Amino acid sequence: MKLTSAEILQHLGFDISDDGVEINPNDTYLIISALHLVGQTINISQIPDAELIELRHGLIDLVSGWTKKEINTDLSDESLPNLRETLKLTLRLIFNFKHQFAAAV
Repeated sequence: MKLTSAEILQHLGFDISDDGVEINPNDTYLIISALHLVGQTINISQIPDAELIELRHGLIDLVSGWTKKEINTDLSDESLPNLRETLKLTLRLIFNFKHQFAAAV
């Protein structure tokens, strides 16, 4: 599966058409700076534990379906920190984030 740029932006919460958006040339600096700042402030460590737990359950169900085996669902002390690190690594590798995002996540 391949995600388009528009699909990635949509999953980040931006609803932008494939044609892009028309901006006033006088606002270019402001818009580009705002997007740059948003990209730098995305921070995986700020994801609430409840959302990570929900993601973890979804991943467990997915893997159980693939392997046809029951997986231990007990939440250990390392489970959520390990999942946060997995998310950081995945986003770095797939999206090649180089800004503060990569350090902050």
